[in-house]
Amino acid sequence: MKAGDQTPEFPHTSAAPNDQYTPPRKGILSILPTACVPYAELMRLEKPAGLYAFYFPYIIGICYAACMRDSPPPLEHMLSLAGLFLVWCVILRGAACTWNDNTDQEFDRKVLRCRHRPIARGAVSTAQGHLFTAALGLAGVPILLNLPAGCTYHALPVTILFMLYPFAKRVTYYPQVVLGFPFA
Repeated sequence: MKAGDQTPEFPHTSAAPNDQYTPPRKGILSILPTACVPYAELMRLEKPAGLYAFYFPYIIGICYAACMRDSPPPLEHMLSLAGLFLVWCVILRGAACTWNDNTDQEFDRKVLRCRHRPIARGAVSTAQGHLFTAALGLAGVPILLNLPAGCTYHALPVTILFMLYPFAKRVTYYPQVVLGFPFA
C-alpha cells in the first residue's frame, strides 16, 4: 500500500467515526442478563435467518417421511420431532457460529461487519469460546440419544463439515460451498 492510499488490506475495514460496540437495546438480547449477551451473540440468537437454514431441511424431512408412510403418524409425534429438531438446530448453529468466530477472530477484528463479535472485541476469550463450543456440543448429545441411532451417523459428518467451514475461507473463494454440504 502506498503512502496516503486509503485502500484497506481487508475488505470492509473502513471504520465509521463512532465505531464502538453498543449493547443491544431491543430484541431478545436486550432482555437477557448482561453476562449472557456475548454468548447469545456468539449463537446469533438475534439473527434467525441462519436458524431457518438449519431448521427447514429437518421440517421438510419430517413432512416427507410422514407422506411416505402408509398411515399418517400422530400429529403429536410430528410436533415432538419438530420441537426436538428446533432445539437441536439452535444448539448446532450456536456451536458452529461460536467455532467460526473463535477460528476467525483475527480476521473478524479487521472486518467492519465482524469486529464487534464477542470474541473479536474481547468480551469472550478464546478459551471461553472453545469451552462454550464444547458445552453446546455436549448439550446436543441428549437430543441425539432421543433419536434413532442412525441419526448419529448423520450428525457426525455434519458436525465435521461445519468445523471445516472457517478453514475453507483460507483456501477458496467459495467457502459457502463447503458450508452448503452439511445442509444437503
